[in-house]
Amino acid sequence: MRKFFALFLIGFSIFAQNKKSFTILLPGVEQIKSRKYAKGIILAGSFLSFSVAAFVENKKGYDFYDKYKVAADLDSVVYYRSKTEDSFKRRNIFILGAFSIWVLHIIDLKFFSKKGKKKTSIGGGIEKGGLNICFNFSF
Repeated sequence: MRKFFALFLIGFSIFAQNKKSFTILLPGVEQIKSRKYAKGIILAGSFLSFSVAAFVENKKGYDFYDKYKVAADLDSVVYYRSKTEDSFKRRNIFILGAFSIWVLHIIDLKFFSKKGKKKTSIGGGIEKGGLNICFNFSF
C-alpha cells in the first residue's frame, strides 16, 4: 500500500506541472469547469467516497491480518483470517467502483463535452491475448 501511495504521489507531482492534465486524473474537474456543477459534484464525490472507503477497508484488512498472525488458538485464526479476506474483498469492490467512476468521467469527456470531442478518444479491440482498451487524452 505504501508503494502504491508513493507512486501516486510521484505521478501527481509529474501531472502538477501541467494544470490541464488534472481533468483526466480527477473526475468532476472538467465538468465543474464547463459549469455542469451537478454532474461534476456527483462524479467527484462518488470517486472520492469510493477511494476513501478503499483506503479504510485496506487498513482494516491489514489490522485483521496482524491479529491473524499472532492468534494462538484455532478459532481465532479462522475468525481473523475470514475477517481479513472479507475486508480485502470489500476493498477490491471499492477500487472497482472508483475505477468505474473514472471510466464514466472519461466517457463523459468523450461524448458529452464539446471540448472533449477534440481532446479524447477511446479505442481498443479483441486480440488473441485478450481485450485491449485504451484511452487517449491530448492536452
